Amino acid sequence: MDAESFERLEKGSEQDLRGLYQLYFQPFIRFIRQTFRCTSERAMDIYPEAFSILYFNIKKGKLKPPLKSTIQTYINSTGWHLYHRRYLDKYQRDKMPMDQLEDRFDVKEMADTALLQQDQAVQVKRMLDTIGEPCKTMLMEIYFSETTYKDLSLQMNIPEVTLRKRKFDCLARMRRLFDEFKLDL
Repeated sequence: MDAESFERLEKGSEQDLRGLYQLYFQPFIRFIRQTFRCTSERAMDIYPEAFSILYFNIKKGKLKPPLKSTIQTYINSTGWHLYHRRYLDKYQRDKMPMDQLEDRFDVKEMADTALLQQDQAVQVKRMLDTIGEPCKTMLMEIYFSETTYKDLSLQMNIPEVTLRKRKFDCLARMRRLFDEFKLDL
């Protein structure tokens, strides 16, 4: 099954992508919920990004058969890392005493990182302007305003499930633009 799924992802037809997206969705949600004891909303928030990372790593040739694990395991592992980065790492930093935080950071490294992030922010803004509406508004609300899917679905008058799929499609369009302009974040 994984070799067939891999081929379908590599070819990237819209129908195949939707089918594979749905195929791996429920097992991923179960894995993240059980692993982190979190809400379905948090797990569903991470899935489009985990799936798109798989897809674009295949398209860029970073991931080739034979795989050392199943595609489901790859998506789950990616989701595990995304969950840590998005929810747990921030929580751990907020809980750390200030003197320990100061000891862990190098000022020059922080300045270099800030300049890089500023440049990346300009690139992302340019791509959001290029991608246009409604993707721009949706991605800005989800990632920058941290609006919940429930609130955004009410605001945009779109069912939550459809909103999640559109977010995935918008992220795919953004990645294609970054590839087209040879930008790397």
